[in-house]
Amino acid sequence: MNDTNYWVGVASRNHVVQGATSGMFGIGHGKRQPLEQIVPGDKIVFYAPKIDHTKTDKANVFQKFKGFGTVLDEPIFTIDIAGTCAFRRKIQFEGIEQEASIQPLIEELDFISNKTRWGFPFLRGYIAISKKDWDCIMQHLTAA
Repeated sequence: MNDTNYWVGVASRNHVVQGATSGMFGIGHGKRQPLEQIVPGDKIVFYAPKIDHTKTDKANVFQKFKGFGTVLDEPIFTIDIAGTCAFRRKIQFEGIEQEASIQPLIEELDFISNKTRWGFPFLRGYIAISKKDWDCIMQHLTAA
């Protein structure tokens, strides 16, 4: 039996790259609760709607999957970001070099139920997905 869960985490491209450099990730604006649902051994792929989370201009639009990995068996911990406590988990990143547009996958991904308003599920900051959706994203991401 496979107890692995599959997730999409939402973060800017720059945050995903920074996380890969340090071997950690955070989702849900640094809240602890989302990280408690994601357990060691789970797989997570990152969707980056923007390059830089602080910018809103059209040149900052990214809309790509960027990097994936396996959550490590280490406790949730905190880091200080500009005087604010943010929760993080350790991850073994893989495929950080790969980037793949979400556009060709919108029709195929089951977790996107409304294909017209496809961005809505990402507003939560993280999404549990099926193995089928994971495999679809991985096929696209690793072929990029």
